[in-house]
Amino acid sequence: MITNPLDRAALALGGAGVVSPLFAFSTSSNNNFVLVQGVSVFLLPALGICAAIGAFSGKRVIVLVAGSGFGLAALLQLAQFGRSTNWLDGGGSTFALMLGLGIGLLMLALAPGSRLVELPAGDESTPPVGDRHHGVIATDGQAFVEGTADSTVQISNQQAHGQRPIRGQGGPNGPGSGRGGSMSRPVPHVPTRRPGRKPVSGRSELAAHRRHQLRGAWERAAWGAVAGLVAALPVGALMRFQRMLDDAQGGVPSLALFILYATATGAAIGLVVGYRPQGLALAASGGVLMGLLGWLLFSLSVDPVLHGQPPTWSVEAAAGAYPVLVGGLLHGGVIGLVVHGLLSLRARSRQNGLALAVPALPRIVIVGGGFAGLSAAQRFERLALRGVPVDVTLISDSNFLLFTPLLAEVASSALEPTHISAPVRAAVAHTRFRHGAVQDIDTDGRAVRLAAGSEPAEWVPYDHLVLAVGSVPHFLDLPGVQEYASTLKYLSDAMSLREKVIGLLERADHSAPDPAERDRLLTFVVAGGGFAGTEVIAELFDLVHGVLHYFPGITPDEPRFVLVHSRDRILPELSAELGAYALDRLRARGIEFRLGV
Repeated sequence: MITNPLDRAALALGGAGVVSPLFAFSTSSNNNFVLVQGVSVFLLPALGICAAIGAFSGKRVIVLVAGSGFGLAALLQLAQFGRSTNWLDGGGSTFALMLGLGIGLLMLALAPGSRLVELPAGDESTPPVGDRHHGVIATDGQAFVEGTADSTVQISNQQAHGQRPIRGQGGPNGPGSGRGGSMSRPVPHVPTRRPGRKPVSGRSELAAHRRHQLRGAWERAAWGAVAGLVAALPVGALMRFQRMLDDAQGGVPSLALFILYATATGAAIGLVVGYRPQGLALAASGGVLMGLLGWLLFSLSVDPVLHGQPPTWSVEAAAGAYPVLVGGLLHGGVIGLVVHGLLSLRARSRQNGLALAVPALPRIVIVGGGFAGLSAAQRFERLALRGVPVDVTLISDSNFLLFTPLLAEVASSALEPTHISAPVRAAVAHTRFRHGAVQDIDTDGRAVRLAAGSEPAEWVPYDHLVLAVGSVPHFLDLPGVQEYASTLKYLSDAMSLREKVIGLLERADHSAPDPAERDRLLTFVVAGGGFAGTEVIAELFDLVHGVLHYFPGITPDEPRFVLVHSRDRILPELSAELGAYALDRLRARGIEFRLGV
């Protein structure tokens, strides 16, 4: 069942293209609404079927192809005006039809929030990685949900893509950066069983939701048919009184056939319009629109066939059926009002007593507000736009997203902290956000324990859990590194590094007469020659030389900058030529390198 309004609109436009060859049966070509003949008889339905397939499958690429085809055909028809050759055998009306369908389909295919994100297919009996684990795997910007979570699995980027660890949730100052030497953040303590909801797989929940949607559609169609019968009695009597149901008038052949038509129209109105709180005007206007479509399909298409004539859409035929149009619009508006009233009474009765049994939405909890966690939340939001039932909660101990690759620029004062941070809620506006730290994870009871400041800890239940907690600095058990080295992972690290560098310059300028102590204060060493380390050493060089004129006691050639790297070249992520070029440029600025140590 199509649940996305954009897909429904694409299906309607595709249907218009499919039925457009019916214009070719018009007997009076001079008064036709649309001139469809020759190649257009086959081109229009082919593109319309393509658009319908894209709408049914949810593949916006197919809708885009159909819209582009209609647009190119319209341009081709435009280019052939006034020429002897007319490949599409059309005219101005053909151009208008193709251009309208093309623009409509292109707008639907390129509409914001319409990009399709499918849940990955997989066998629930086959674990995605490692031993027999079902549940959630988090990678850098990718999330995979499968089956019933007997346990929760977390893998780093090295396992998923052969890259560096996840930039995920960090310490109290912001999401982690995944720079330099780092390791996956440890999973919180897992306590004993805690009662929770019986686990169900994502596929079974989705199937139950679709079954519920199908039942709701049948109910709306049934109530619409009842409304059509109710409205057909007074409207049919009025049309009979106006002799609009007389066979001789060329309208609807009989009252019985009109009642059958009214029932079908009511079912269509109930299915399409449905019930929305405070949507009386919408229901009435939707009924009027369906009455107009019914007049086009019945009075101008089916009724001539019943009289042994080919269907026509000429101005003359439309003028002859104009009285029936008035009745159809009146009938459609009345049906819309009656459908809204019946469904409103039904909704109130169920609220008062028989509560509607709606399948519970699968609860997805994402732990971590870094790049991976927010990317997963955004994917689920796009799925929700297509009607996939999900209830997503994002938990992070930081309420802002930090763009960690630019931390070195903040340390060197090239950027301000506000330039590389943004509120988490702004990135995932349609996701429930909880600010706090996860203390425990109960995989048996399917809940995480959330501690938010001074408030009492609470358990947040889940059906699927996404761990995107990122990484922490790893010092490789080298003596003295953890005690004396400065890390660059959080926003506070960048601010602290800048203050520490300025403080060292102050000490060297005023209170360091000993040459050895002076050299020690003015020597800056960065460990690691990847992207992060190379950028940090260059930014430190710019920071020191940018403020050195404020320290008259320090000459420009005194500060030393040393980069230590275990490999034989820097920037191993790049090609050897680019790495050698960067090395030469940095050495020309006076930066020293200790490679292969």
